[in-house]
Amino acid sequence: MAVYRILPSSSLPRLSDENLSNTPLIWRGDFVEPERLPTEESLEGIPLTQIPRGELEKIFSTKEISEVLKYIKEKLKIKIVNYDEVVDYLRRFPDILHLLQDICTATRERFPTAELLLDTTADPEIDLQDLTIYVRYSEYNEETLRDLTEGIDEVTQRFNDAFKHQKGMILIYDDLQPATKIE
Repeated sequence: MAVYRILPSSSLPRLSDENLSNTPLIWRGDFVEPERLPTEESLEGIPLTQIPRGELEKIFSTKEISEVLKYIKEKLKIKIVNYDEVVDYLRRFPDILHLLQDICTATRERFPTAELLLDTTADPEIDLQDLTIYVRYSEYNEETLRDLTEGIDEVTQRFNDAFKHQKGMILIYDDLQPATKIE
């Protein structure tokens, strides 16, 4: 199965409507149904070109990923640990890039005073890797532990349905490590 994307080159061939039926399409970075694509008149001659399924991760350029990560780091004050690994993960699972910023924003809103870190975690026993947002307080007591549990549950419940059809995963976790000063 192929994926199609709008590309800004008038030299590429136009695909026929028959080629578009029952085929996932990408418009401005998001999957859309063929009937939800802009009309040909609004495309002003921009052609559709075929991209092999294995090349899908290249659609989400380093620039798009770095813009989201810059927002997360600078605006939400979330420390990105192992930046290159996070970028590699997002390249392998571009379907979650659009969710990452929303989940990080919701986590920051729920934990405004906590230190938040974004990193990859691996489970070598089952060869699985995920993105993880760690929530850390400078000290832990009964109140902060309850707040951690309730807050993580609130944010994860809010986004659980969004991951039903995604291949990548974003976890929110408390590792009970003390917060460090955010640089």
